[in-house]
Amino acid sequence: YQEARLAFVEDLGIEPGPDLRELERRILEQDEGLLAAESSSRATHESRRTVTVVLADLLDQVDGVEDPEAGRSELEQVRETVARHGGTADELPDGAVLAVFGSPVAHEDDCVRALRAAAELRSVGVVSRAAIETGEVIAAPNAIVRGTVVRTAALLKELAKPGEIALGESTGQLVGNAARL
Repeated sequence: YQEARLAFVEDLGIEPGPDLRELERRILEQDEGLLAAESSSRATHESRRTVTVVLADLLDQVDGVEDPEAGRSELEQVRETVARHGGTADELPDGAVLAVFGSPVAHEDDCVRALRAAAELRSVGVVSRAAIETGEVIAAPNAIVRGTVVRTAALLKELAKPGEIALGESTGQLVGNAARL
């Protein structure tokens, strides 16, 4: 504020208006209303970003297990594993799991992180088949993503056989030598 005020005075010969002075006062008083307004504007902001998504079927879905507690336990294990690798995961209405790497926080190696998480979940017997794809999405702050990359991952997952992790072309190129494909 002080730098802006100085620029107004020196360059334009005017003092800041009442709105800027009021904003300065509210900042100095640490007005809680400013924080609420900032977080509510951030909560509704969507952004375009590159992410890697993992779409997976839980093992209990394929084996026909009807116990909802077993499914909840597997979902928690997926969430914990994905979080440990830097992503977020949630269950979709059809029972599949969607994990997102790169939103809200992006890492240089999100595709490798996603592959490691999927491989770990497959090795411990939680995920039966999975697909991983990387691309641009519209991401909301609550980690919900929309876009072609999610649809492509869904198609790849349907083509994957039990025990397989199918990679989209973009992900395969980005993973490079970090994995044996």
